[in-house]
Amino acid sequence: MIVWSRNVKLTWKDFTGKVPEHAEHDAFTVYNIKVKTAPKADSAYITLFAWFDKKASWVKKGKNTDYLLSHEQFHFNIAEWFARKTRANLKSEKFTAKNINKRLGEIVNANHAEMEKTRANYDLETNHSQVKVKQDEWEKKITAQIELLKVVSDTLVKIKLQ
Repeated sequence: MIVWSRNVKLTWKDFTGKVPEHAEHDAFTVYNIKVKTAPKADSAYITLFAWFDKKASWVKKGKNTDYLLSHEQFHFNIAEWFARKTRANLKSEKFTAKNINKRLGEIVNANHAEMEKTRANYDLETNHSQVKVKQDEWEKKITAQIELLKVVSDTLVKIKLQ
């Protein structure tokens, strides 16, 4: 597992998964957002971060170009964008001891669904990196969203319960 960091970029050595026999694409990136909670008496500490699954991510032999790696990196960056968006949503929410588990789940699930829709649109519009103009547009968009949400770059969110 690799936790997203501005200073750590994926390399093809990170793609250690087995290529499926009838794989349609040249590479595949598996990523998600991990959420851990630590409730206290009057507050909750939520750790939320984007991570990359090395064992499930793969690349076909001979297809490991820098250009394709950049496309895959931006898949991972989408996860960070939505991790930050989720943190921002959590910080703006009012939680009570009674509703925190339910509301936390709803917020995380809603952001996850939006992340998946964004991922699908990214691949659709770029045709899995083949449309360079769209790839460039998406890279700028994803980078801008991460930068816009830099105030929630810390993976730990402390929530005061009402």
